Amino acid sequence: MLALSRFRINFLVDSGATIVGLGARLLVILFLARVLGTSDYAGFILANAAIAVGEMFSDFGTRIWAIRNHALGMGLRDGLRFIMVAKVGYTTLFGAALFVLMTGQLSVELRLLIALVAFVQPSTDPLLWLFQGREQLYLEALFTLVWRIAVSAAMYVVADMTHNLSLILTTWLLASLVRVAAELLWIWWRGFGRSDPAASSWHGSSPRLLRTSAEVFPVGCAFVLMCLYQRVGIFALSHVTDVLSVALYGTAFSLVTVPGFVAMSVSSSLFPRLSRHVHSSDVRAATNTANQGLMVIAFIFAIISIGGVIAAPLVFGLLLPPRLYAGYIVTQILFPGLYISSLSVFLKYCMNALSLNVHDAGASALGIVLFLLVLTVPNWRVPVQGAALAWNIGESSIFVLRGAMIARDGRISMRRAVELGTLYFVLIAVAYGIAPIADSLNGRMSAHHLRLPW
Repeated sequence: MLALSRFRINFLVDSGATIVGLGARLLVILFLARVLGTSDYAGFILANAAIAVGEMFSDFGTRIWAIRNHALGMGLRDGLRFIMVAKVGYTTLFGAALFVLMTGQLSVELRLLIALVAFVQPSTDPLLWLFQGREQLYLEALFTLVWRIAVSAAMYVVADMTHNLSLILTTWLLASLVRVAAELLWIWWRGFGRSDPAASSWHGSSPRLLRTSAEVFPVGCAFVLMCLYQRVGIFALSHVTDVLSVALYGTAFSLVTVPGFVAMSVSSSLFPRLSRHVHSSDVRAATNTANQGLMVIAFIFAIISIGGVIAAPLVFGLLLPPRLYAGYIVTQILFPGLYISSLSVFLKYCMNALSLNVHDAGASALGIVLFLLVLTVPNWRVPVQGAALAWNIGESSIFVLRGAMIARDGRISMRRAVELGTLYFVLIAVAYGIAPIADSLNGRMSAHHLRLPW
């Protein structure tokens, strides 16, 4: 009963803080869509996607490793040397890849800013990982909430005054550095830098460093590939079509994935408990915890997906400039995929608790390949809509692969996941069936209504 109460507190506090923070960030994106030209706005969408991938490179699995070990009693200072070495090394690797692969899309200045911003994001903050591992997500939520509101306000002001993409990203970086400084001050004030008598036997020796690096490498690969999959549509469209298509898809995808934080909050809140049950070989308790998370996610996102399809024409008509209005069709195609994607996120955490990280990386890699094949092989009449369908197909394939691997492992039952996964097809039929009705209710019934884009 106590564990359930703690889960509810952590979930509600973390979700509430994230709603406010993401809401502020979403307002900034909507504002930039109006004040920036199509080319600069598409550049921001591309930079935002690259920063998200850079965040995954910056922790490269150390976040989940740290949360899991903090849940088992590891102190803050025990793994800090390894975390910082990995963080610097993998961020440097990301920066090098960015400079090579994005030469034609982003300037050198923007690529450098992207790498620096990715390095100092909250998701790569070791102090916040400690709070998550000890199931004190309310502390993490407080730090992150204040920062999100502050950085959103600062970016809004700079965008309004300058309309300059480089200055907007510089503001993001400076606000992040201020947050890091505040956290360091808080650590010093609370004495977190002192030695911990309850710490584990971590000494930072070279063999231990190498051994832990080998342990987290598959985790990092899995998370980088998962994040890359979520943004592969933006990167692919930037190479095969024009900046307007990038802007349309990026805007639609940003709106659709805003509620995705709920799946992350549920997964993060239950992950420490799930890890303990798996560690103690309690199959029944692990399955009950997994079922609890899957049911919460399925209920919430079934409602969100249907509601999103209905509201998309109205939202785009009211909040976005006319040149981006056609993005509501992309949004309607994407929303059913949000349901299966959110369930898949929870299965990813299950796979990490089971140490099936290599398998998870393989599932994400196959999803990326399938996405690119669906996008590039057919002759899509409207490539941006083809990318939206490719995302649905790729997400469903990743969900099936993850569920099959967990079921084969046998330590967590996947019966409930199968039942909830089959509802995805019902959701598709309902969502795509009501899309023309939604257009009509919003006074926009025309040739723009949802149709298969080939």
